Amino acid sequence: MKFKSSMMLLIAALFTVNTFAQTAKPTPKRLAKVDGIAAVVGDQIVLESDVDRDYLMSKQQGMQVEDKCDFLNDIMLDKMLVDRAKQDTLIKVTQDEVTRQLNNQIEGLIAQAGGEKQILDYFGFRTMAEMKNETKYIVEDNIYARNKREMVVKGADATPEEVRMFFEKHQGELPDVKDEVSISHIVTYPEVSQENQQKIIDQLKEIKKEIEEGASFATKAILYSEDPGSASNGGEYKKVSRGKMVKEFDAVAFNLQEGEISDPFKTDFGYHIIKLEKRRGQELDLRHILITLKPTEEEIKKAYNKLDSIRVLINDGKMTFKDAALRFSDDKYTKFNSGNIMNQNSGDDRFE
Repeated sequence: MKFKSSMMLLIAALFTVNTFAQTAKPTPKRLAKVDGIAAVVGDQIVLESDVDRDYLMSKQQGMQVEDKCDFLNDIMLDKMLVDRAKQDTLIKVTQDEVTRQLNNQIEGLIAQAGGEKQILDYFGFRTMAEMKNETKYIVEDNIYARNKREMVVKGADATPEEVRMFFEKHQGELPDVKDEVSISHIVTYPEVSQENQQKIIDQLKEIKKEIEEGASFATKAILYSEDPGSASNGGEYKKVSRGKMVKEFDAVAFNLQEGEISDPFKTDFGYHIIKLEKRRGQELDLRHILITLKPTEEEIKKAYNKLDSIRVLINDGKMTFKDAALRFSDDKYTKFNSGNIMNQNSGDDRFE
């Protein structure tokens, strides 16, 4: 898959989680070793499967590796950072911060994979809620380690002359380190006029009417739906549980009867209609058609002018970027974090 390489970090983290989640309990007559403890650092445990995972991944990437000792040492250093960070009273990690970063990473994976279903199938989870519950502690540990690492580095001090002399003496030994940047943004979505939205509503009503008169919902979804995760599959989603979709979608889907088609309704993605195929307790099989909102040139220009006005306020010192992001940004994942964008590959806020 195209998105495999960008998910190697999360795959590595999930490897241990899924090992235990998917291993059957041995019978009393035939016990088998599932995993072992390679090291313990404070309250942090290093499993043998952690070391094996990093060792195998390095070999698969073409690295020359002779034994596993270096990998064990690296993991122990990471665990030591996490353990010390959790004991450090100056380091505070809130659940809001963990949830925000976890959502950012998963949203990035979904965007690259083309839909939630692909991500869930790839990692072997049944629901997005289950995936988040199983992986949130990994994100939390990464935040603790990052904060502790920043505190350690912040304490290092050297004069410009000492840095220059060290560089001249050791420049042949130093690795080539690329420049890194941290990026914050403010997002404004164009406001689509009610008239423009009504055209989409009318289009979906006409599609619904044709389906009720005998047309195939699956065919209409292939022709008209703009949902990249389901359009090619006739708009089909199976085993949909509460919380897997956005709340507006859930509110409509779980109030339908089998065979019923909803009226057009709006979410952040655009306008939808849903047909409930089958209900199994709290799980649904359904099909849906999504048509996204398409702003006019004039509506796009208004959004552009709004952003330009915000830029002027910031450049003139009348408002900080952080305050402007909180007040004006439409990106719910970054507006409460000073507009700061997280790197989905590394889990921190730095980009090469």
